[in-house]
Amino acid sequence: MVVASMAVWSCALLSRSADWNPWLGAAVLGAAPAMLLTRRVPAVVAVALVVCLAGPAAYAVDTA
Repeated sequence: MVVASMAVWSCALLSRSADWNPWLGAAVLGAAPAMLLTRRVPAVVAVALVVCLAGPAAYAVDTA
C-alpha cells in the first residue's frame, strides 16, 4: 500500500514538469503493479526503491 501511494505521488511530482522525461511517470506507475507479479524478495525491494524514489529524484534534478 505504501509503495502504491508513493508511485502515485511520484507520478504527481513528475506531472508538474511534463516536458522533462514524460515517459518516466508511466514507467513509475507501471512498475508498481509489476511488484505483484514477481515472487523474489530482492527484486521486489529493488522495484519498490525505484518506484518510491524515481519521481522525487527526477523532480529534484529538474528543478536544480
